[in-house]
Amino acid sequence: MKKGNGDKMTDNTKRENGQYFTKGNCFKLLPFIEWFESIPNHKTITIIEPFAGNGNVPSLMKEAGYNNIWKLYDIAPQNNNTGRKHFSSIMVSLR
Repeated sequence: MKKGNGDKMTDNTKRENGQYFTKGNCFKLLPFIEWFESIPNHKTITIIEPFAGNGNVPSLMKEAGYNNIWKLYDIAPQNNNTGRKHFSSIMVSLR
C-alpha cells in the first residue's frame, strides 16, 4: 500500500530494503554533541552517508548547526543529490 504523502515506495519495500528514515533530531542531544565534537577537525571533515535515503540525516545535522560537506549514496536514492551505490562498493572505493 502506498503512503498518502506521495512516497514512491511501499512500506513493505522500504522494510525489505532496510530503509528507515530518521525522524526527530538526535543531533541536538548532548551525547551526540559531545561525541561528534570530540572528533578532530569535526567542523571540516567530509561525511560519507552510505544509507542516505531521502537525505534526512544531513538536513538534521545542518539544522543542529553543523555545516559539513556530505557525500550521499543509497541503493535506491530518494533525491537527485544522492548517488546510486551499494554500501560494499563505497567501502571498496575508500581503501
